[in-house]
Amino acid sequence: MWDFQDDPTGGNTVTARTGAQSTTLTARGSKTVSKDSGDPGPFGPSLVLDGETVFVKDGDIAALDVSKTGGQVTLINWVNDTADDHDDPQNGKSANGMAFRAGSHCEGGPAEARQYGSYFDGFFYLGWSWGHYTPHIGAQDGPSPGYPWNRDYAASARKYFTGVGQGRWHMEAFTYDGHEIVAYVDGLSDMWKGVTEPAPMEPGYTLRQTVDRNPYVLDKPINGSPTTKRFSIGAALYGSPPFPGINFTKGKLGGVAVFDRALSAEEIMAVRLGTLLPGEPITRYSFEVTSPGGHPLKEIGWTAKSDPNCTDVSGDIGEGYRVSRPEGATKAFLRKASTQIGATWVPLTGLSSTQVKRIRFKLASKTPAAGEQRILVRVDGKWWASQLTYKTKTEQPDMPDWTKAETATHVMSWDKGQWRPATIDESDPGELSISDDTNADSIPAGPLQAIGFFSEGGDGSLVRLTDVELLP
Repeated sequence: MWDFQDDPTGGNTVTARTGAQSTTLTARGSKTVSKDSGDPGPFGPSLVLDGETVFVKDGDIAALDVSKTGGQVTLINWVNDTADDHDDPQNGKSANGMAFRAGSHCEGGPAEARQYGSYFDGFFYLGWSWGHYTPHIGAQDGPSPGYPWNRDYAASARKYFTGVGQGRWHMEAFTYDGHEIVAYVDGLSDMWKGVTEPAPMEPGYTLRQTVDRNPYVLDKPINGSPTTKRFSIGAALYGSPPFPGINFTKGKLGGVAVFDRALSAEEIMAVRLGTLLPGEPITRYSFEVTSPGGHPLKEIGWTAKSDPNCTDVSGDIGEGYRVSRPEGATKAFLRKASTQIGATWVPLTGLSSTQVKRIRFKLASKTPAAGEQRILVRVDGKWWASQLTYKTKTEQPDMPDWTKAETATHVMSWDKGQWRPATIDESDPGELSISDDTNADSIPAGPLQAIGFFSEGGDGSLVRLTDVELLP
């Protein structure tokens, strides 16, 4: 593990100080260590990456070659990415926003040797500037057979934007157990199924696929070829001397940890909870999307249901729950204008119901008569909607001013009378309903498997909410 605390500013090396081996990486060229104490990571002053710096271990990387230690891996990094090329097109043009955090990944050239890498914004696979976390596993030195590049990667359904003024610290992590790659953001993995890739952009390749991206089933061993392996932080490497960096990260790096086994979801969450910055939520859902307009919730890994028959509207952009980002708006948000009963949620992993103490979100509905919102949770397989409801007290115009939005905070008490049983039956036809009664006894602690919102209708005026925070 590298936390960068003992690496002197102005030097050209970073050394792992925790773990089975002490590995020193050296900066390419004339680059040196720079730190930022004003924007610290979880362990202290962060390592500044200027988008041109890479630290490398050439030659024998010992235990970091996980093909020799059982073929499993977990990589965790803490990052505040300040690059502005992961989001909307810059000056009308799409940008290459691929950013490599750390790993053993040397591509192209005569000495390429892919193994594993923590990548953000893998645009080759999902279209330009999508803002997903896209960790890779390499089963061979070169590209995946039939492809111009390695296509064995997981991808978070959720997106998060970066850049100075809008980027935030995130804990990115992935695991590979020899069967599937799982991508985690802020200690949580989501589910992203049925993702259709664009066709390869390079001539001569026509393969494309529709697959589940999180988790992604690979069922191949990590590349154990005799080719020399290299480990790097800050960028991937090109496989030809002098093995320069490619796909640089620009921003602040708070730490990098590599494990020679696949950690469980509970272990990943334990790391997240143990490294939160002061006042930092476990995670924040801001419903970020890549382009203005209406977007279905399926696009970012949420599920949406509508009407008493529990009709799935996850792929719709109608009046049920969906995402919106009007042209010129400062934020994307969750919206609902239907008078029908509705529910929306995102799956959670590794969390216990007792570990989330509060839910906080911004609310800027068009009128106070818009549908009241209940917190929706799934605990140990059972659905509950909060007894308390939340609505806007003042009117907000068509383009909400989120600086004036109301903040709602729900205290996650599991005592008697705090929750109503909810029925979410996804068969065809199914059932979506809420009981008039509340829980007669305290709800036992259990895995918190989903969180979202439940609404019984309203007058049809627009409900808007965003920045949903899970607070420890």
